[in-house]
Amino acid sequence: MSSQIPGYQVIRKVGEGGMSTVYLAIQLSVGREVALKVLSPELRIDPTFAERFYREANIVGRLSHPNIIAIYDVGKHDNHYYMAMDYLPGPSCKQLIKKRQIPPTRALAITKDIAEAIEYTHQQGYLHCDIKPDNILFRSDGSAVLTDFGIAREINEGSDNTTIAGTPHYMSPEQAQGQKLGKPSDIYSLGILLYEMLTGSVPFHGKDAIAVAVKHVSAPIPSLPADLQVLQPLLQRMMAKKTGARLQNGNELKHAIEFFEAQYLRQEAVSLPLKMKAQFTLHKIRQTLKNLSGHGRQLHLSLRHGLVMKLVDDDYDLPDIDTIARTLEASMLTGNTAATGSGSKSAMDLALDSDQARVIIPALLLNTLLVLAAATLVIWLGSDTVLSMMNQAGAPDIIYVD
Repeated sequence: MSSQIPGYQVIRKVGEGGMSTVYLAIQLSVGREVALKVLSPELRIDPTFAERFYREANIVGRLSHPNIIAIYDVGKHDNHYYMAMDYLPGPSCKQLIKKRQIPPTRALAITKDIAEAIEYTHQQGYLHCDIKPDNILFRSDGSAVLTDFGIAREINEGSDNTTIAGTPHYMSPEQAQGQKLGKPSDIYSLGILLYEMLTGSVPFHGKDAIAVAVKHVSAPIPSLPADLQVLQPLLQRMMAKKTGARLQNGNELKHAIEFFEAQYLRQEAVSLPLKMKAQFTLHKIRQTLKNLSGHGRQLHLSLRHGLVMKLVDDDYDLPDIDTIARTLEASMLTGNTAATGSGSKSAMDLALDSDQARVIIPALLLNTLLVLAAATLVIWLGSDTVLSMMNQAGAPDIIYVD
């Protein structure tokens, strides 16, 4: 029992995880409230877990930062492995997300605090490897604190393909595949955290850990709700599948967050380094082209079948448009008509609400194609030119890949 640990008066249990139990205790030598973390009894007989416990204490003991949990003591007594840390009594980030108590401005502030924490951690030569809401606590002033360095590793540490440590919903693609990790791996996990704070849910779900890992590797990043779309480019740079396409460190992320905070709050413009500004601008152009391409596909379907899909906020998603097209064409090949009898409607009828115009607009299609062609030419000619100019100006080389 933790009450047997000399020098501490245990008050009550305040938390329990897979590896340890946390108690509120008084460190008698200084009269200080601490969080006393005690390794679970079923694990203390395994030297691997005991070694990991001490390793976490050694790593955190070398770190001193306002956004990182502080450790005061570590030891063993009668087979009880324990460490004494900051006691932060408020709710965790996980609890706030569950109660939907994190507005977007607060989510950005928390992300910026943790960005500073991981930047400092990286400078000391370590990766956290397990950034998630459970491991984010808060001081009395509201600032976020990064905790639980149980699976932290050195930045230059090689990969072990036989062991994948981490929490499936927050793993980077390279972490999920057992590949070597770097600073962008923590940036990706922090991007998952930001998405969850903004929406109340993690971006990728699956029936098991493997299914979730596959989505980290291959599934597109989900879109934010319409009122948060201004923050989508930030998530794209944090959660890019390729490490080279992500923001590369905590400092870059902090600058980007400050920029998007200003964009979201419509404050005075915040300056970004020229190359980062160009990268976000190119991303915005690509997204615009993607949207225009979608409208072009809608118009193509309209021209083929004498109908125009309405281009308004409640428009159908592109996968739905494709499904409608395939259904209609299959129906035409089999000789079926739009009418299906018994008052039911065909897929096309269901897609075309009564207020949708039955007009062909070839001019709009032509204009869309012209814009697509012009914008593609600008990106093809301009992106390399812009990036080349910035490289010549001595800007750090940051590769952006969609």
